[in-house]
Amino acid sequence: MRIIFSRKGFDSSSGGKPSPIRDGRPISLPIPATRNSRTTYGDLGLGELVRSVTKGKYGPDALCHADPYFADGQCAFGQTGSAQGHLANNGVGRGDVFLFFGLFAEEATQERHHRIFGYMVVDEVIALGGDPDPRHVPHFAPDHPHFIGARDRNNTLYLGPGTTCATTSPALRLTQTGGPLGTWAVPQWLKEHGLTYHRESWRWPVPGTLLSVARGQEFICDIGDDPNAKAWLDEIITGIDGAARAGDAHDEVVIAMLRQPRINDPTEQRNDPFWEFGSFGVTGCHGSNLLNPKKAHQLNGKRIAFAQGGPDGIKLVYVTPPVSVRYHASCVELNWSPATMPLTYDSAPTLINNMGYSDFPALLDIICDVARATPIGQFSSKFRSRRESVPLNLGRQLLSVFQNAARDGREPVTNYIDCLPYPPPRIDLDRRQTYRELIRFAGGMEPPMPRKRRC
Repeated sequence: MRIIFSRKGFDSSSGGKPSPIRDGRPISLPIPATRNSRTTYGDLGLGELVRSVTKGKYGPDALCHADPYFADGQCAFGQTGSAQGHLANNGVGRGDVFLFFGLFAEEATQERHHRIFGYMVVDEVIALGGDPDPRHVPHFAPDHPHFIGARDRNNTLYLGPGTTCATTSPALRLTQTGGPLGTWAVPQWLKEHGLTYHRESWRWPVPGTLLSVARGQEFICDIGDDPNAKAWLDEIITGIDGAARAGDAHDEVVIAMLRQPRINDPTEQRNDPFWEFGSFGVTGCHGSNLLNPKKAHQLNGKRIAFAQGGPDGIKLVYVTPPVSVRYHASCVELNWSPATMPLTYDSAPTLINNMGYSDFPALLDIICDVARATPIGQFSSKFRSRRESVPLNLGRQLLSVFQNAARDGREPVTNYIDCLPYPPPRIDLDRRQTYRELIRFAGGMEPPMPRKRRC
C-alpha cells in the first residue's frame, strides 16, 4: 500500500499567494489556467475569494485548473508528464491513498504553512492518453481539465472516494509549529519506509522531523502492511471525513419549493435559481421563510432539494451539493459547487402527483397525515415554508434517486426554461448579465434595470 503526498493549489509561484482559511475552514484555491479549462473561479463559487486573496489579479471570470475535483464524496484527479511517470514507475494504483496538501495562511496571523486538506482512495485508474474518450468523463466532474485540449500520451485519471476537510485540525498540519515552512512534523515510520524525493539523510535531522523539498508534486511512501502507518492513515482519513461531516452536514437535505411561471404576467422570467452559477436567492424570493436573514445560517452545509410544481405533479429537478450561506445587503444567497444543471421537468423523478404516486416511498409516510384534499396539497402544505431538514432516511433517498437519475441518462437542461413545466412569457437571454446586476443590487448598489422581483 502506498501513501502519496500530493502538492496542490496556490503557492508562491502558482497563484502567487497561499490558499486562505476562512471561518476555520481551509479552502484550497485551484491554480490559474490559460488553456485546457472551461472552469472559472466563479463557476466554483470562489470568484470573490480569489479576487480578495490576489488583490484583483484573478477574479470570477479567470480560468482555473480544477483538479483534484471533489463532489458528492468522490474525487477525480488527473496527472500527466513527468509527475505521472513518477506515479506509474512507483506502481500507484487501486487501494493507494492520495493525501492532498498545499500552502495555506493562518486566518489570524497569516503565517504560511503546509497542511493536508483532502484525500482520495484510488478505486480506478484510467489511461486517458492524448485524446481522451468522453465516455470516461466522471458524471460528477463533467468539465474535468484532463479531458480538455491536447495532453501527453501518459495523461491519466485517478478516481475514488474522497473529500476535503472543513476544519483546521492540528493533526493535518505538516509544517512544524513555529518552524520554517519546509520543516515538517511527521511520524517516524515515514523515514523508515522512505519518501521519494527525500532520500538524503540530512533531510531527516531528528526523529519526527523532515526538511521537505521546495518543489515537486507527488511524494510516495510504500508502507506495505505496516500497522502503525495504517493506523496513522486511518486517523487522518477519519479526521478529514469527520470534519467534513461536521462542517457541511452533507447528509441533511432541505426541500425548497419553486413556483410555476405566471403566464398572465408578460414580464415574467422565472430566473431563480441561477443553476449555471450555483446560486439561489439573489432575487429576494423566499426571503420571509426559507432564506429569512435571521435564520438562514441554519442552512449552512446542508443540501437543497428543489421541488418544481407543474401539470404532471411536483418533480425533483435538482439536489445541490452542500451549500454555503452568503449575506447581501438586501437578501440572502445560497451558493454551491459544482454548478451543474438540473434535470428537465419532464424527465425528473416525481416527488408527488395527484394520483398519490411518488418515486420516494419515505416521503409518503411524512405527508399522509396532512389535512389537505389532494396529495399535492399535502406536500405543499408540509414543505412550502419549511426550513428544517427532512428525516435522514428521506434525505438520503432524495439524494440517491436524483444522482441515479442524473447518472442514468435522464435529460439535463441546456436552457434554464427546460426545468420549468412550461416556458415563462419572457425568456432571459443573458442570465450571466442578469445575475451580475442582481448581485450588484443585492450588495446595495442601484441596478441598471427596473427593480423587479425575478424569482
